[in-house]
Amino acid sequence: MHRIVVHEAGTTIVLPCGLVVEGRPHDSAAYATTARELGYGDDVLALCQDHDAAHAWLADQFGVNSFGLLHAAGVGADENIAAAEEAAVLAIQKFLRLSGGHAPWRPRD
Repeated sequence: MHRIVVHEAGTTIVLPCGLVVEGRPHDSAAYATTARELGYGDDVLALCQDHDAAHAWLADQFGVNSFGLLHAAGVGADENIAAAEEAAVLAIQKFLRLSGGHAPWRPRD
């Protein structure tokens, strides 16, 4: 299982192998566009806080490695699987934002 920590700067994800991935918002026009497309408006921090957490959560749900997080940690990972995982994570994020659903890695208000 991954350990997911969402905090004021982004996320810290501890992979089952012990490697750590620190997620921070990107300061780019493309990242801001992605935030708007997924339903975050201008809140790039919220996009960041959900993104790596969604990778970890998805992998845990299916009992597989997160190829995206392994890649982020500098470990070689199958690019086709990582691309499929990225598409799934973005779809999960968009669905949660547009439906008003609750991200399971976030505490309830």
